[in-house]
Amino acid sequence: MVSTSKFSAIVPALLISLAAVPVLGGILRLVQMSGASIDFLPDSDRILAGASTIFVLHIVSAGYYCIVGAFQFSIGVRGRWPTWHRRMGIVVATAGLLVSMTGLWLTLFFPPASVDNALLYLVRLIVAPTMAVFIVFGIFDAKRRNFERHRAWMMRGYALGAGAGTQVLLLGPWTFLLAEPDNATRAILMGGGWAINLFIAEWFIYKRRSHRLRTSRVELALRSGI
Repeated sequence: MVSTSKFSAIVPALLISLAAVPVLGGILRLVQMSGASIDFLPDSDRILAGASTIFVLHIVSAGYYCIVGAFQFSIGVRGRWPTWHRRMGIVVATAGLLVSMTGLWLTLFFPPASVDNALLYLVRLIVAPTMAVFIVFGIFDAKRRNFERHRAWMMRGYALGAGAGTQVLLLGPWTFLLAEPDNATRAILMGGGWAINLFIAEWFIYKRRSHRLRTSRVELALRSGI
């Protein structure tokens, strides 16, 4: 069985690994936007032509949210440095809201890629505000000191924010093993990235609640002398 300390270290490591490729891609895109010639990045002409402060803000906030936010799910960090967890939580939540709001703006006003279609457009219109709602609910529950629900909402928000990492895991093997996906397949795979992350988050939330319920029943039975 994995110890609590090891599990506490594994969770951020796995989340950061998931975000590594999209974050690296974002860094390269910022370097390209600064004037460097990086020809292998996709849609370079479209991105550079429509580049804006919102686009830069989206990349920076997404990278911060995925990397720093990963440590918010560490039991060891929360237990050892609760003040750091609370203070960084405010910054991470703000970054998450920026990710969702800039993502929505880019969906509505940024020039779409040639491989985008109506399905992907609709999914993005749903995912971006939903992520913001999850984070806002998490903030409200933290203020109410309902930390179990707070963690659940923040986990859901992070799941959507880290969707790009899972999309890489789906699109990469598909392209390598089969072929470049058509527009419909690409939309389904990208939507699948968000759906898979949210499903995994809900599974962890369910398992955690089940464990707490079993523990509460055992403690009640012991106090009752059963």
